[in-house]
Amino acid sequence: MPIKKADNSISPIPSATKTYGNLFGYFRYFTGGWKKSLAEESARLEKTVFSTNVGTPVIVCGDHKSAETLFKNVSNLTNKHEINAKCTRATKPIFLTKGQHAVNAKRFMQSVLPVNTKDTKYQAGLISLEKDLQKWAELPPEQLKNMKVETAVADLIVNYASHLLLNKSLDLDLIGKIFPIPNYLPKYPSIPNWLIPSYHRMPKILAKLFEQMKLSHKWPEISARAAEFELSENQACEELFTAITFNAAGLSNSLINGILLTALLPKQGQELIEDETLLNSFVWELLRHNGPAVMMKLADDTHITTSSGVNHIVKSGSRVMCSTAMAQRDASLWQDAAIFRADRFISTLSKNHSNSANNGANDGANDAANNAASEPLPSLGFGCPIGHMHDSNQKNNTHQCPFMELAHPVIKDFLQILIQNFQWQINPSVLSHISIIENDNIMDVDFNLAKLRGGPNAAQDMVPKIPDGIKFSSFSTH
Repeated sequence: MPIKKADNSISPIPSATKTYGNLFGYFRYFTGGWKKSLAEESARLEKTVFSTNVGTPVIVCGDHKSAETLFKNVSNLTNKHEINAKCTRATKPIFLTKGQHAVNAKRFMQSVLPVNTKDTKYQAGLISLEKDLQKWAELPPEQLKNMKVETAVADLIVNYASHLLLNKSLDLDLIGKIFPIPNYLPKYPSIPNWLIPSYHRMPKILAKLFEQMKLSHKWPEISARAAEFELSENQACEELFTAITFNAAGLSNSLINGILLTALLPKQGQELIEDETLLNSFVWELLRHNGPAVMMKLADDTHITTSSGVNHIVKSGSRVMCSTAMAQRDASLWQDAAIFRADRFISTLSKNHSNSANNGANDGANDAANNAASEPLPSLGFGCPIGHMHDSNQKNNTHQCPFMELAHPVIKDFLQILIQNFQWQINPSVLSHISIIENDNIMDVDFNLAKLRGGPNAAQDMVPKIPDGIKFSSFSTH
């Protein structure tokens, strides 16, 4: 199908004024403020933000329409999908890339994940979450007050994912020696691998972790699944390791914000337990402020239309970056997009429930009224175009998150465990940095980018900026 004529044609030709992809540009990018840089540059699709390669511009798709173009037929659009972290440029396993191996890896992961919330694997993950929260409650007061919630949540997530997939814990100290390693090191000037200590250390540590995985009583089942999808045992371990670390870390933003923001609610979250629709809305709003930065190298000239209606042809060979959390702040879809609004999706959820009760029947006038009164549920963070969460074609898309349908339930269940079984207070010095907006809604919080952490750590980039980190003043069981 021929590409339509576009207003602008963007080619991956180096530009002295737009390319940040040299060593100096790398430091300029981070020291200048990641979130500010990305927000400003994302206002225009053709702006280059940064590159890991000298002289290779990166085009940013920072609105929902241009982001959806990339995700709609991603397997056809790209010959290399760079969503996953790499460490020392090739030694860390990557959750996969392209071709039949990517298809097999996706099917393997789907086969070992829980089918639904009643699955014993899913329940094993919840038990792990509650045990870690209980450990927080048992910490001596001084140790608790010095504990950074961000660090504790990172460990909790790894434990959760390892129990979900393996029903056993992995050595956090070993994992900490591999993940995370800085992902955006400039490629030139290149540091020879043989000079990097982590390059030598990593294969040995990974081998130890893989042996721990194979001691799981689930391993015979996992091994059989791997063989079914033509993966070796070590390839299966690589997929599991990346899922337990890099992929699972995607929940961190939502859990950290959930712990922080429930503490600000008038009844410290009890209102969420009393109103399930409000709880579901709150969880979706947590997920709206969450999502990885995805980078792709286009295989073909690609026609992209932005939310503002501007058309572009992005030339083949271009690297295109999309911060899905940023795209989910698109004001053309979400009103007051820079505000965290606990009840934002109540109308949407009520409409969905009504349509489901009527077997989806609705006339055009009612559809128009419902759409005007509601906002779409965010799904870009899972690599899924908005409104296509239950589209079978998207489920088979190799780069769509296989955990998509369970992310909302697990955050919801986490909050229910937290609120019903524990009581906690956030350090007052932390709360002084949170801007609550007074109005008739249950809670609005200013999530302007200037107030968020930003930076290259996608597990914490959409969390409010707290100078010394988020800390408890108390945490105990009811």
